[in-house]
Amino acid sequence: MDNYYGMVALDSNTIVGGEKDSGLIDIEMLRIGEFEHPSYGTLEITEELLSSMVSNFKSDVLGREVSFDWNHEAKKASAWLRDTRVEGDLLIGTVELTKAGKESIESKEYGYFSIEFNSEYKDAEDGNDYGPTIMGGALNNRPFI
Repeated sequence: MDNYYGMVALDSNTIVGGEKDSGLIDIEMLRIGEFEHPSYGTLEITEELLSSMVSNFKSDVLGREVSFDWNHEAKKASAWLRDTRVEGDLLIGTVELTKAGKESIESKEYGYFSIEFNSEYKDAEDGNDYGPTIMGGALNNRPFI
């Protein structure tokens, strides 16, 4: 199983919309490019990879909600992924921040988002191969991408 991580800053450039009062924001989750990761080697992020992530999210291949945490420690949720789309070279996620997640960004305790994805997701129950799939994400302070 190949799980990869990529991070982007949570600032005015990556929070690309959302209605303030709705509790939902749009964030840049990943972008097209080639990146050299110290643990995973060369990561080639393509439009096809992003489109597969969107399709698998919308098809609910995981059979569960996609949560974000802090520092890739699967404990309490900092946010929940509500929708995804590709805009140009970007994977955009519509995210519902938890109260603690919102406070940790507003207080500048955390300044980055990091996606977790599996480039070759295979369902443990049905044995089907689904390809690139978003597994989760995290608020984090050590950016990679």
